[in-house]
Amino acid sequence: ADKVLTAKTAAVNWWNIAVILYLSGMLITTIIKIAQFITLHKKIHHGVLWSDTQNGITIYCHLHAIAPFSWMRSIVISEEDYMMNANTILRHEMGHIKNLHSLDILLLNLCQIIQWINPLAWIMANSLRDVHEYEADDTVLRSGISIQQYQNLLIKKAVGSSSYAFAN
Repeated sequence: ADKVLTAKTAAVNWWNIAVILYLSGMLITTIIKIAQFITLHKKIHHGVLWSDTQNGITIYCHLHAIAPFSWMRSIVISEEDYMMNANTILRHEMGHIKNLHSLDILLLNLCQIIQWINPLAWIMANSLRDVHEYEADDTVLRSGISIQQYQNLLIKKAVGSSSYAFAN
């Protein structure tokens, strides 16, 4: 009878350890995601030269060099990019907003929190971002911007780009 009791206790302990490890991973992933969101929020609002709201979308223009990005109904762009390429960049970022890419990213991050141990949840992030960029690029090209002009801008921006976990 003692052997049966010991086997049940050991199984329960392993189950508890597995649950604790899984929940710990979720907690750590959630903390990382919250930190990334706070960093994104700071990037949007700190260092703004001016902001303008058009059709419910706010454009935040920054003095310092910053890679253009969008989040929900906000677009962040540097003053230099605004002066030189505002039309094309804003159309691209509007493509992200109109296609609700920020909601996709929120859902993806929720999946990564729940499925933090699943490598496919992390691989899916790269694929989803690629699809988002293709859709936004399509928006720009359908608006009448020449392919060559857009290719040159993409190459120029790709050299100095940086990404934020929650941003398009």
